Amino acid sequence: MPPPLNILYRLHHCIANIASKIHLAKNNFMHLMLLLYHLINPYMIKRFVLPFLIILCLFSCNSSKKASSSKSGQNAEMLSNNFSKLIAISTDETYGFTQENPIKVGGVKDSEGPLNERRFLNALLGPEGQSITYHRQGSCCHFKSPNGLMGSGLLDRYEVNYNGLAKPVIIFINMYDFGELKAPKGFTFRQ
Repeated sequence: MPPPLNILYRLHHCIANIASKIHLAKNNFMHLMLLLYHLINPYMIKRFVLPFLIILCLFSCNSSKKASSSKSGQNAEMLSNNFSKLIAISTDETYGFTQENPIKVGGVKDSEGPLNERRFLNALLGPEGQSITYHRQGSCCHFKSPNGLMGSGLLDRYEVNYNGLAKPVIIFINMYDFGELKAPKGFTFRQ
């Protein structure tokens, strides 16, 4: 006797959810559904189908965790836990100095946004290799970002100084989005 339709519907929904998580091809999914439909009876459910679904669920949970951690693999390279790896000195005079062209350190989705800001700033040096000092002046400058809360974010403003600089400069940092990390014009970086 075939099982009631509501059980088949639930089973179909569960398998569809699992199949999407483990990325089964559509044809494989249909073959799996046909096989399950023909094999389902009380004996087969207890003996084979339920253990199979439990194992499938366990593996699908593992694959979704791996996918989410690999997605956050956009993180910038690090010289150490305290320093970001910068790739060059920017030739763009507005890079980092204007709210329209902030430094994109990312990391907010992994709860590392403020840490990535400090890592970036710790990697900066003055033009002759001088150590810099920085002070966060607060947030400003609302902008749209798919990585921000409700599709928007705020830039952070830092006052940056080093020995020999006539007047401290303001650097704008975006912790929501990732970008190539470069030293703003007039700075160098740790290598």
